[in-house]
Amino acid sequence: MWTLLWLGCGTPGSVDAEVPAEPLAAAVYSQGMWGERVLTVVAGLDEAQGRLAQGDADAAAALCEAVYTHSFEPELERLIRSRLGRQAAVGTEYGFGLVRAALAAGQAEQARAEQDRLVGRLTAQANELDGLQAVLTD
Repeated sequence: MWTLLWLGCGTPGSVDAEVPAEPLAAAVYSQGMWGERVLTVVAGLDEAQGRLAQGDADAAAALCEAVYTHSFEPELERLIRSRLGRQAAVGTEYGFGLVRAALAAGQAEQARAEQDRLVGRLTAQANELDGLQAVLTD
């Protein structure tokens, strides 16, 4: 279980792109913004599924990790943890780990099923955050 959580969280320095030190636009709320962030995550995960369909499990897993690190972690993860609770954040991180593990193993059906569960969870969390009109304040 811890391995999957670690896989979902990635390892420091394992992605080449730079990550902004601070969230770019999460200090002011706009209607539906967290649902839109989830769409960005979904697009990246769908691209990872496409890499797996092309036979490149390593690239698929790496892209999943990049989606976690660059599209989820900077804003959504921080806000889910602070506004919805640690357990909600850990459950979502675990979901990323399950998706990444299935992608890395080349298990297309399992990866899709895990992604569907993860996206359902993220969508529900984004709806809660949008309902709260949540913003990052620190």
